[in-house]
Amino acid sequence: MEETGGTIEDYTRLNADYSNVDDKTLIKEYYKKNKPYLDSEDLDLLLEDFDYDEDLDEEKDIRKKKLAFKEEVAKAKNFLEETKSKYYDEIKLRPGVTQEQQKAMDFSIDTTRSKNKLSNSIKLLKIVLNNFSVMISKVLISMLVKRSISIIFKTKIKLQKASLI
Repeated sequence: MEETGGTIEDYTRLNADYSNVDDKTLIKEYYKKNKPYLDSEDLDLLLEDFDYDEDLDEEKDIRKKKLAFKEEVAKAKNFLEETKSKYYDEIKLRPGVTQEQQKAMDFSIDTTRSKNKLSNSIKLLKIVLNNFSVMISKVLISMLVKRSISIIFKTKIKLQKASLI
């Protein structure tokens, strides 16, 4: 850090990995940076706008709150990643950065981007697998219902034949 003139805060910003942070914490960090005049209680109050009660709130209102929350999470992620990227650019412009340090910073940027892509791919895979699991369950239930109806029908026919004899 002495060679680059950076601080511990600089190092922390460079190595922050926001992909493993829960969404409310992410939004809170976003608000801290964009609304520094608000204290922790104010931020918590703002986050309450996204809370809902499935038993009391209407489905439409719940969907709206979930959508607003998703949008705010996306804004927060974009802002924090852009801030990180801008900070990388600032460090690159600092005098005294050697080619080796530059390569290390570039590697760190590439690694972070790769981690983000991998994280997004994993999330997508989980959604696909969940949908596939639901589809398989529906097919199995359908097959069981058809089989049960067939057994009932055959049993009914046997009973009718037995009563005729």
